[in-house]
Amino acid sequence: MNEELSWFEYRVRSHPHHTDYAGVVWHGTYIAWMEEARVECLRSRGFDCTDVVTWGLDLPVVDLCLRYHRSIRMAQIYM
Repeated sequence: MNEELSWFEYRVRSHPHHTDYAGVVWHGTYIAWMEEARVECLRSRGFDCTDVVTWGLDLPVVDLCLRYHRSIRMAQIYM
């Protein structure tokens, strides 16, 4: 597959501060992880966030809908 068209994979590891008292990742943490993945995806393609700001571009999230299929628990790694 062409490298330019390949999927971007971003692994996250849940830490205690991501979870509630039951050890399940808080639902808002996923949004922070998605933003981290977006920044890292741009970086992997040669675009640093400081470049985007210097160019006067904004990359707002204008719509977001999540469907949670299963919970992530403390100390698990996910892609």
